Amino acid sequence: MTTRSQRILAASEGPLAASGAVRFIRESTDGTLGQAEFAAYLAIEERFVRTAARIAGLSLWLQPDWTIAERHATAVADLVGEQLDYFRGIRSRWPADEATATRAIDRSSALSTYALTTAETGGYWAAITCMFAAESLYSRWCATAAATPATRSPDLDAWITLHTEPAFLRQVELLRMLLDSMPADIPDATVTDWFDGMLGAEDSFHNAVYQPSVQDNEFQDNA
Repeated sequence: MTTRSQRILAASEGPLAASGAVRFIRESTDGTLGQAEFAAYLAIEERFVRTAARIAGLSLWLQPDWTIAERHATAVADLVGEQLDYFRGIRSRWPADEATATRAIDRSSALSTYALTTAETGGYWAAITCMFAAESLYSRWCATAAATPATRSPDLDAWITLHTEPAFLRQVELLRMLLDSMPADIPDATVTDWFDGMLGAEDSFHNAVYQPSVQDNEFQDNA
């Protein structure tokens, strides 16, 4: 008998593969990502890490089992510690043009809006599903990138490596385990909708680092 996480991953394999093939991820993997685009990505990703920390905090608040609640607390600590430390350490090396950064932040806001709104309306299990979608995407593409020989910025390499290390992989495993413990009265179709909706928001987020004309072409490519 398959588990809930196995069923959701199987049902969403197409969207997950498509999200892992957007231009930003392709260029991060093969080492062709432009400096301006990486600077814009850092500006928007730092803000989403804060969103992820809030969702992990909400999950901590809503989880009655203290053993699991402690693991949500660890996720909060990792996000506001190691991950935000990464941005604090490199911010001065990658100053984004103010207009470009503002545009990218505005265009990327769909991801935080989707994740927070879904968590607020759908509750604990919606929050878990959204983050499982995001972390599944990042664990896949970063593992592929780490195994792909390419000349990248050391800072981009460090970000990729961060998502292949034990602390991050433990968080992915926690989310997978929680998905498998989801109450049976929540239909798989609802969970798949949450999962795929998060992936669609991730696509908008990653496309936001490019000029609008390029972004529009990317959406057409993925239609």
